[in-house]
Amino acid sequence: MSSNKSFSGWAEIFGDAVAVAAMVDRLVHHSEIIVLKDDSYRLKGKHKEVTAAEQTH
Repeated sequence: MSSNKSFSGWAEIFGDAVAVAAMVDRLVHHSEIIVLKDDSYRLKGKHKEVTAAEQTH
């Protein structure tokens, strides 16, 4: 499972902080959490496309 939101931001998405706390508790039990801080490969490619399009106009 992956998300671009931190667990603290999930309550805003799902609208119920208590339910989110229960979901996160069950998800992370016996799990390994890996936090990636680098730019997304998809966004890097999109940035190149936008830059190339701007140079042609």
